[in-house]
Amino acid sequence: MPATKKPRKKYKPRSRLADPLGYVVESQMLLRDHDGYSIRWSVESRTAWARITAGAGTRKDADLVMAALNICQAIAHVVKYPDEGKHLTKAQESIVELCHRANRLGRLVPKAPEILAINELLAIQDEFLDCITVGQMETAHRFAVSQIKGGKAIKVKGIVTGK
Repeated sequence: MPATKKPRKKYKPRSRLADPLGYVVESQMLLRDHDGYSIRWSVESRTAWARITAGAGTRKDADLVMAALNICQAIAHVVKYPDEGKHLTKAQESIVELCHRANRLGRLVPKAPEILAINELLAIQDEFLDCITVGQMETAHRFAVSQIKGGKAIKVKGIVTGK
């Protein structure tokens, strides 16, 4: 082994749950009944979208809308909702086009078809957040992170806005 290379660790302890029964019970709980998480997330993404449509959107707002798309796609994949695929694909194309236009113009300016597609995305997000469990959301989050880390996500060049 070269002198600059660190030796491998022989033992890596596994994480253990402090309360396995509580974890199982909580993972079966509906997300809408869990500490207002789904309401807060829905309000944040809708507020960001309202700022974008009003012409005052920033990169953070676009990131929130992209996060809503990513998690909706992950939920649709994990929970097997095939009917939502075309709506999510249309919303994805709209977000990518919106970001490319933002890089050209220097501000987020959505067009009418993009507004309709992303409004549909936010409606789907609300439906998903009402009917999935905490365990399904955790699985969807892990799936989304693995897709992004694996390089399977669509890359959008960094949005440059005036703000």
